[in-house]
Amino acid sequence: MAPEILDFSCNGGAHCVVTFGEDFAMQFTFADDNGDASSWRITAVREDGRTFLVDERPITPPSGGGTITRYSTGFTCVNPPCRQVTFELRLVISDTTGRSSRTAVVGVVVTP
Repeated sequence: MAPEILDFSCNGGAHCVVTFGEDFAMQFTFADDNGDASSWRITAVREDGRTFLVDERPITPPSGGGTITRYSTGFTCVNPPCRQVTFELRLVISDTTGRSSRTAVVGVVVTP
């Protein structure tokens, strides 16, 4: 069986609102009946469809489940003044055989 994402949150909720540069936390809980979940990957899909890698890490040693918290230093505003932007954060967990979980999604609104 593929790993399963039991919960995925941003600042503790299914959606969060942050300002540019504001730190926030992403947390997820997973289970893997085979005990071989080996990596995770979070991407951000902006409202215009552009996709960015947020982070990806190994699960060492491979695991049958747990909770992982990833802290972010926030989204940046490159050319002020910046407008409000909406993202979907997408999480996938993979195991040692290449099987992947279904994608879990949380919404993030970034405000000036």
